[in-house]
Amino acid sequence: VVTNFLLSALAPKPKGGSANSANSLTNQMSTVTPRELIYGVVRKGGLVSYMESNGDDNNMLHMAIVVAAHPCDAIVDYYIDDKIVALDANGFVTGTTWNSKIKIIPCLGDGNTAARDAMIAAGCSIDTNFKGTGLTWLYIQAKFDREIFRQGLPTFTVKIRGKKVYD
Repeated sequence: VVTNFLLSALAPKPKGGSANSANSLTNQMSTVTPRELIYGVVRKGGLVSYMESNGDDNNMLHMAIVVAAHPCDAIVDYYIDDKIVALDANGFVTGTTWNSKIKIIPCLGDGNTAARDAMIAAGCSIDTNFKGTGLTWLYIQAKFDREIFRQGLPTFTVKIRGKKVYD
């Protein structure tokens, strides 16, 4: 018991907060997860709640990633593999690496249906009953490119301004 105490006291402490904070910059796939609430500004990934591929040779991947279990104020920044990316007016990622290969459309849980409508227009097997009411989530569309995705699917995270607080 004394040895364990000494070893734990001398071991280096992990940076970045609790053990759960390491998981916040990943995207998880699970059928059962706790509701995540966000207050203030935080960077995090989310829960992949929907995934489908279609198109020529299934070259288009469609995902819905839930980042909060409530409406949020705004998404401050979008990240792909820890790099901040910019979006054009249609939601396509700009820049050299991901240029027009990835599209991101947010839903802030405010009743806006643009993300769902984009999924339907892209041929996803959902209809207008797919709502995501009250959730903050991202619709991500990725067009396969062997050179760009040679390491697999990137990790999508956002810096988000959470729940509106009134006092």
